[in-house]
Amino acid sequence: AQVGVGIACASFWRGMWYLLDDNLFPNNPLHSATASLATGTAGLALTQGYISHKSQQDAMNHVKKLPCNYTPIARFGTLYG
Repeated sequence: AQVGVGIACASFWRGMWYLLDDNLFPNNPLHSATASLATGTAGLALTQGYISHKSQQDAMNHVKKLPCNYTPIARFGTLYG
């Protein structure tokens, strides 16, 4: 199930980026591609930073025998959902 969801999400985002590339700067494909790449890279960096922080916090809670709030399922949902 996870592989299917991953493939579906990747296909969706691939299509969305193609649409963004075509419509962001319709008269300048180079600027459109560059802006699209920069937006995607920034979004990925922000998302991964947030997930990394939550996962690290949860790992520390596990070591301290505190309740863990950020499960692997939540991480999967954050990445793909």
